[in-house]
Amino acid sequence: MGGLRSGWPGGSGLVRGVGAVVLSLGVMAAATGCGSSSSGSDGSKIVVRMSAPMSGTAAVYGQIAMGFEAFMKAQNDEGGIGGFPIDLKVIDNVESPDGGATTMLSLLADKPDVVAIVGSTPTQASLQVVKAKKIQTPVFAASNAGVVGDSGVKNAYGMNTDYLEECYYDTQYLIDKFHAKKIALVYEDDPVAQKEGTDCPAYGKALGVDVTAIPVSATTTDFNSIAAKVKATGAQAAQIYGLDALSASVIKASSSIGFNPQWMTFSGTSYDSFIKLAGAQGEGILVSSWMVPIDSQSAEADRFHAAMKKYYPQADNYLGAQGWTLAALAAYNLQKGIEANDGKIPSAEQLNEIIGQMNLPDGIGMSGGKMVYDGSASPVKELSVLQIKNGTLVTVAPPAPMPTAVP
Repeated sequence: MGGLRSGWPGGSGLVRGVGAVVLSLGVMAAATGCGSSSSGSDGSKIVVRMSAPMSGTAAVYGQIAMGFEAFMKAQNDEGGIGGFPIDLKVIDNVESPDGGATTMLSLLADKPDVVAIVGSTPTQASLQVVKAKKIQTPVFAASNAGVVGDSGVKNAYGMNTDYLEECYYDTQYLIDKFHAKKIALVYEDDPVAQKEGTDCPAYGKALGVDVTAIPVSATTTDFNSIAAKVKATGAQAAQIYGLDALSASVIKASSSIGFNPQWMTFSGTSYDSFIKLAGAQGEGILVSSWMVPIDSQSAEADRFHAAMKKYYPQADNYLGAQGWTLAALAAYNLQKGIEANDGKIPSAEQLNEIIGQMNLPDGIGMSGGKMVYDGSASPVKELSVLQIKNGTLVTVAPPAPMPTAVP
């Protein structure tokens, strides 16, 4: 999901902060056993802690953290949340299980009011720590909502879709729009995507359509053989779920052997990076999305672009918009919690109760369709369809509900 670490203002340290003392990961880990001076318990500030992939193979997704931090900085510029300043630190989780678990232990040492995580793999490991330690702190995650739901952690709140439900939506769209009778489903073969490989074909079968699942190892370099498998299905349309480089490589290899089905990819792509990697072969590819196009006109879009240009211009894109929206979700719920608690920062238990009852306003952050926290792992209830045209994304289908189960 390459190397943004050096792009963060402040150099190559593992931790970035807003109104916070910046510590190395090793120092923070040591602090786990002896307490920390930064704490949400004094009621004078809102302590927000985040882990995100800022280095390694998934470093491009560190731009989500930049969007998150830009929102919180802009919020501080405007007086904080509910009148309280925001104390934010971001730590590198390297998009790995060990990184997820280690950073969660470090972040919890600061007794945060809210924790945010970027990346499905570190989310999975982080939530195991939360569950084992019976932590009640609300955790907002930019990851496959299926990972959040499977964790069984009630105080974990996804932002992205459940990718399996999104696969149902994409399948339905390709059937309705293109009358596809055969669909190839290419997916990165890891625990995050394996449900798509088993359950999405069952969804197609229930609708009388042949969906052929084709797993791809994240380490593969033989994309021609994958393209040959896709072509052998005789599919009129193809879905692809994977990191940008993998997806773009499969699509290019398919085109090189003269097979060009209608491709559709998912909201977990980084959009801008994917478009660049796909090049000319990206033209016409469909993308399901819970966000509005980046060039949408609204007061919130103007605020987003202004803050990104001020703080992280390199992330004034779809990934930055995801982080901005994740921060907007956390901030909205914190604001409501403060209002319900007579102007004081609520406890974790109070905040969880409020989040569980939260109907979110239309257009929160850079979101598009309906979003509701109703006990499910993701607030996203609707997706729209975007299409790559002339190197940018345009809306071709308005928000519509996602199927949640096989018919």
